[in-house]
Amino acid sequence: MTTHLAGSARRPRTAAGSVPPDIALDVSRVVAAGRALVNLLGCPDLTVPDAVTALCPHLASWLTRPLRGALAAAADAVVAEHAAVHGCDRPAPSSLTAGVAAAVDAAQRLGNLDQTIATLVADGIDAERVTWDVISRESVRHEGLIFKEANRLVRTLPDRTADELTGYGWAGLRVALRNYDPDLGFAFSTYACPKINGAIRDGVRAESPIPKRLTTFVRKVSAAEEKLTHALSRVPTYAEIAAYVDSTAEAMDLLPRLVPTASLEELAESPTGERGREPACLVDDADPQEAAIVAMRDAALHRAIDALPPEEAQAVRLLLLEEVPIGKAAAMLGVEARQLRARRQRALLALEPVMRAWMDEHVTAVA
Repeated sequence: MTTHLAGSARRPRTAAGSVPPDIALDVSRVVAAGRALVNLLGCPDLTVPDAVTALCPHLASWLTRPLRGALAAAADAVVAEHAAVHGCDRPAPSSLTAGVAAAVDAAQRLGNLDQTIATLVADGIDAERVTWDVISRESVRHEGLIFKEANRLVRTLPDRTADELTGYGWAGLRVALRNYDPDLGFAFSTYACPKINGAIRDGVRAESPIPKRLTTFVRKVSAAEEKLTHALSRVPTYAEIAAYVDSTAEAMDLLPRLVPTASLEELAESPTGERGREPACLVDDADPQEAAIVAMRDAALHRAIDALPPEEAQAVRLLLLEEVPIGKAAAMLGVEARQLRARRQRALLALEPVMRAWMDEHVTAVA
């Protein structure tokens, strides 16, 4: 955990009794150390933005030290590098350490993290980079939360090991550190663990060729196949599984796609052991002419959308092509849902005659 100063305002503590991380305050401390370094060195070739940028790479070298001590050591390293290049006089190590420590002690938060970044960017400082350098340093101190969630999820993901899941957990931890507000009054672990858990689950889902919406269906099929195999004393057919899980035609269409890969010999062998039939999945029965028409139609549709006014084209892409829910799309664009619906309706009215004319010209000609 980042060590906070005894004189600072009291903030809620985590369950373990340690002060929760405050990235906004730590970013302010790094900038304060950079300003102190410029004043102590007195070299016109070193500006505050340059000093802050130079400090951050050195912080990872002193992960075991509190941030206050790590900044003093980083300042000493930056002074050595700068003096070697520009030939300026170096302050005494004791005065440098004392000056940086005093500046860090006096540093104050400039609001929440977003407000802090905005204020520092206005001063010419790459505050976003400083933020992520601080987060990278701080995340190492909370890696136990990643191991905790990875070991918990191994029970529901038996084909994975905890080590394979930790990589996704790091992303969730850093997002949690970026968004956590210690003033809200709850432990950091309370906020971070769901973020880490969700990042691991999303990472595993992203590896699967099956869309997220079909995950539940796949589980149902696996459970149904196991139960029917036990009840029938044989491998159930697609129709039997579909009837057990869902009697809709959609289920029948999806089931063959979920079958694991097989050898050519297995594909060519019938369920009764007979050989010689042609594997149906190796026969491409798609109509090339129809596929070409579909591709041309899609290209024509995209050209027609590009010709629409930007707001209407954006509405069509989000709501129809990407299938983003209208509430989420409205929030993304910063408009009301009714405005977005109106844009979509205007776009559809404009697209309809264009696409009808294209179909009449091309499809009728092919027929």
